[in-house]
Amino acid sequence: MFTYTMTLGGNHVPKRLYSSRRLKRSSAQPETVTSPQSVLFFAFMLFLLSDAEMF
Repeated sequence: MFTYTMTLGGNHVPKRLYSSRRLKRSSAQPETVTSPQSVLFFAFMLFLLSDAEMF
C-alpha cells in the first residue's frame, strides 16, 4: 500500500491519509489492499520497467 501511494507521486501526505481513511472505512472487506486495479497497476509498472531495460 505504501509503495502504491508512492508510485502515484504528487503530494504523499494527503494520499496516504485518504488511503488510510478508506482502509478504516472498509475494514470489513480487505479487498482494498490487494484490489485488482492495484495489482494490475503494479504488473503494468513492472512490465514497463522490464520493457525499458530491453531498449
